[in-house]
Amino acid sequence: MKDYTPEQKKNQPTLGASISTGISFVAFFWLKTLISRKMWFKFDLLFYFVNIALIISLATISVFFNFYVLEIIIFLLILIFNRKHVRNLLFIAKDIFGLIKPRKK
Repeated sequence: MKDYTPEQKKNQPTLGASISTGISFVAFFWLKTLISRKMWFKFDLLFYFVNIALIISLATISVFFNFYVLEIIIFLLILIFNRKHVRNLLFIAKDIFGLIKPRKK
């Protein structure tokens, strides 16, 4: 566990609010996903489960522990697991910024 400074101890109520917000978001997300899956389209639940597990583990390590190397490893795992989507985002960004021409002076 982290050793908190007096200033950080004063901000601990905000930590509880952020944790409860995260828990409610995940519960609401799963509820919407399962209802949508039943009524509309069969989503691949493994993809969402792995992503949420990685993000929750990254958030937990960031809040409660000082393992920066492990945070970087989990972040890289998220990027690798979502490499197809990351690649598509990079192509879109390249297209957007390729259309913007620098001003001539």
